[in-house]
This record gives sequence, structure tokens and C-alpha cells, in this order.
Amino acid sequence: FSFPQFDTSTLQYALLGIGTWSMTMTVLSKVAAFCKLYLESEVDLKERYGDNSWALVTGSTDGIGKALSLALASKGFNIVLVSRNEQKLRKVREEIERRHGVNV
Repeated sequence: FSFPQFDTSTLQYALLGIGTWSMTMTVLSKVAAFCKLYLESEVDLKERYGDNSWALVTGSTDGIGKALSLALASKGFNIVLVSRNEQKLRKVREEIERRHGVNV
């Protein structure tokens, strides 16, 4: 009896896909847990961290980073935005300042 021959690159891509999916799900579950614990809960972040608190958010012009920036600003945090795109950075800064009146 002999095993059929197959291309090992197919197996490598399959394992890469499984690993990527697993890592993505792990990161998303951690982000979801953070949001549920600190942003959706009744924990008073201003009381816990003080009135003039700052939050540094990377990747803050798109996706999860932008949502996190807006959520923290809605809780009264001043925000330090970090992004590679200066035009998007200005746009998000203006949106946060207009909607929440915090320092950015």
C-alpha cells in the first residue's frame, strides 16, 4: 500500500490559514472582552482614572481603533490618536472634538 502523493505547499497554506484564523479569533475575543468590561459596563472610568485622563489609541483612523477612540471620548477621555495617514487623522480628530468636546 502506498500513500497518494500531494503537494506540500497545499498543506502549508491550509495550516497558515488555520493559524491566521485562530489568531484573529483570539485577538477579536480579547478586544470584545475589553469593550464589554470597560466600555459597555457601569464602571465609571472617569472616577477610576481621574478627570483629566488621556488614552492613547493606535490605528485610530479606521475600524476598531476608530471605534475605540470614539467610545473612550464618549466616556470623557482626552485622546492621543496614532495613525500613518495624516489626512484621516485630522478628520477623526475633528469628529471626536465636535461630537465629544475632549482634547485630541
